[in-house]
Amino acid sequence: MRNILIHIILSIFIILGCSSEKDAFINKSYHYTTARFNGYFHGTEAYKTSLKNIENNHNDDFDNILEIYKYGNKKLNKSEYSNLNRAINKAAKMIDRHSM
Repeated sequence: MRNILIHIILSIFIILGCSSEKDAFINKSYHYTTARFNGYFHGTEAYKTSLKNIENNHNDDFDNILEIYKYGNKKLNKSEYSNLNRAINKAAKMIDRHSM
């Protein structure tokens, strides 16, 4: 009985929270939760992956002054454009779908 009641309450919460045009607390909290834990998470993970790959591909040249930040060069970083574009697209989708 308790399990069925929980499912009904969650279903009502999801159904009421789906509209991005209503400016109520339930709607805002639903969209904040889905944006935070879906788009933001996946975009951040794609960004972290690209940064890790750029750092791993960076080689220090000890004959010159060492760089503080590991930016790499354009030729090596072109392989990371797909991950960075994915992060940008996730953020743009999150803003489009969940803005009130």
